[in-house]
Amino acid sequence: MRVVFLNALPLNAFADVSAEWEFRVKFHTLDTLLERISEIRETWRRAGHEKIECVSYIRHASTKKALSALLNGCVENSVYKYTPGDYIFIVTLRQPARGQEVEVSVEDLLLAELKILWRA
Repeated sequence: MRVVFLNALPLNAFADVSAEWEFRVKFHTLDTLLERISEIRETWRRAGHEKIECVSYIRHASTKKALSALLNGCVENSVYKYTPGDYIFIVTLRQPARGQEVEVSVEDLLLAELKILWRA
């Protein structure tokens, strides 16, 4: 299982276009996001696994800097492909700043958890 951080929802990551997917989005504050990740790690640990993999697909430097403590230890990758069981978190700016590099803090970020309910 993996905890995955994305900067958007890449629909091409769910490559089975013949399927119908249903998603649920839950928004988090930084505190509730940290609690959720802690809960995932504890559940995984109780299941007998030492460590859960963390993968970040966030390339925006200021966003990574704002989330540095959270993303510490995450492997960086460039192209996301859904794997069943992934815990998906989307981190994006509350106010888009297209074409410009801006310094952001955690308060500038919209934090959400994507849950896949089913695939037909």
